[in-house]
Amino acid sequence: MHAEGALTPIEDRILRMDRLAELGRLAGGMAHQIRNPLGVIANASHLLAKLTLHDATASEVVQIIQDEVRRANRIVADLLDCARLRKPLRRAVPVDDLVTRALEAQQVPTRVQIVRDVPALPEVSVDDAQVEGALGNLIQNAIESMPNGGTLTVAARCQGDDVVISVEDTGVGIATEVLGRLFEPLVTTKPSGTGLGLSTARAFIENQGGAIACSTGMTGTRFDVRLPCSAESERRAVA
Repeated sequence: MHAEGALTPIEDRILRMDRLAELGRLAGGMAHQIRNPLGVIANASHLLAKLTLHDATASEVVQIIQDEVRRANRIVADLLDCARLRKPLRRAVPVDDLVTRALEAQQVPTRVQIVRDVPALPEVSVDDAQVEGALGNLIQNAIESMPNGGTLTVAARCQGDDVVISVEDTGVGIATEVLGRLFEPLVTTKPSGTGLGLSTARAFIENQGGAIACSTGMTGTRFDVRLPCSAESERRAVA
């Protein structure tokens, strides 16, 4: 039974896909127009860097320009990733490989301790690039929630026909009023955040026939990524 006016899970997913499609149309139209001037700024900054090589203050300013150009390009790329979701290219992948590659792709500060708890588990049949991208977003989110350091725990376990990969931090937690909208595009708790990382992660995971959930308290947040094991994954893809 659903409360009057409440959406069923299928209706909710259709609504979210419609929103992503609209976001995709917007992103596709804007990406080219934004990247052209960003390219000009990047080229000019490289030339400026050569001209100001021996001026420490000017070099620092140029570095800021280059860093912000890269950040702007990353925002455009995240927007396109979030909005243009291709059909997954599935293959059987060991869970430990997914976790290893997702961790290696991130720059983990020395102040953050990594704890891994990934035993031998059944392989999952997924698009490894999409799942690694989703896990990478969750790991980056966890690191950014611990500016003063802490512990990042990545664990995996079997649960029925699924494998559950957990990414947990000891950071500041997430406010209750934000939690219900956490996976919506452009919703963020960070001053410099884009609000696209978690919505992209959910889109990638649901594209595999999986699911993602978040639990948080005053301190610490955990994301659980549920992926079907190989045989179950193939069944869901056909369903």
